[in-house]
Amino acid sequence: MLQAIYYSTASCHFSETQLLALLETARINNFRFAITGMLVFERGVFMQVIEGPKENVEHLLSALQADPRHHKIQILSVKPIHAREFGEWDMAFFRECALKVPLIWVEGRMKKKNPSSGIGLPKRIETAGFAL
Repeated sequence: MLQAIYYSTASCHFSETQLLALLETARINNFRFAITGMLVFERGVFMQVIEGPKENVEHLLSALQADPRHHKIQILSVKPIHAREFGEWDMAFFRECALKVPLIWVEGRMKKKNPSSGIGLPKRIETAGFAL
């Protein structure tokens, strides 16, 4: 299994309806391809964690890099994993007020040598009162 983390800038304004449609499509496709993860959107910036079978994650990364709805894609991390961080979510979604929690998670994960001992985002979100 593979996990990838990236951020990018939206190429245009996303309305609430467009954002929810994007999320619904992502969830359907992720379910089909055994991808789980998290998407954050704030002020025109996406941050996403995707995880799943290596070939599927690599294919999704290629598709995301070709997607005209965003640009300035910065890959933060691509690494093999033994267990999913977001196994219960086809695609968790956060925006604006929740952004601090995922960014804290990313910063913590990037600094840890042993990912399994890092900050557990699902538990933090649960305790912060976010329900998806």
